[in-house]
Amino acid sequence: MLSKQKGIDFRGGLDSRFLKDWHVEALRGLRIKALWLAYDHPAIKPYFLKAIEKLKRYFRRDQLRCYVLIGYGNDTLDKAEGRLRFVYEAGALPFAMLYRDRSGDYPSPPRQWRQFQRKWARPAIYKSFFKSEGEKKK
Repeated sequence: MLSKQKGIDFRGGLDSRFLKDWHVEALRGLRIKALWLAYDHPAIKPYFLKAIEKLKRYFRRDQLRCYVLIGYGNDTLDKAEGRLRFVYEAGALPFAMLYRDRSGDYPSPPRQWRQFQRKWARPAIYKSFFKSEGEKKK
């Protein structure tokens, strides 16, 4: 069924802990718009890196997307930015997902977290940020 479709977007996400070579081979034959993974906690780092290495052989950065949970537990803006930068540098486009607890409340201060999330949910903004950073280093 998927082999006949165009612009396939796996928004539900692939679990990097279980991604095998045969999955990647099957995906290569499809017309993929975007493959989504998740990087919510540093404990998943080795699995995420392995998955990205497998996928980026066949898919461009703009096709590899990654949900990154921010604002949970004892998270800080610096820690969250570190995870988002890590995802970008690994080869995927990060998409910040702001944590909400069971009652629907955002982390404190909510305005600051929402502004931060907005910045990291728009690839055009943070891609230009990384580009300008690289130009400064030259």
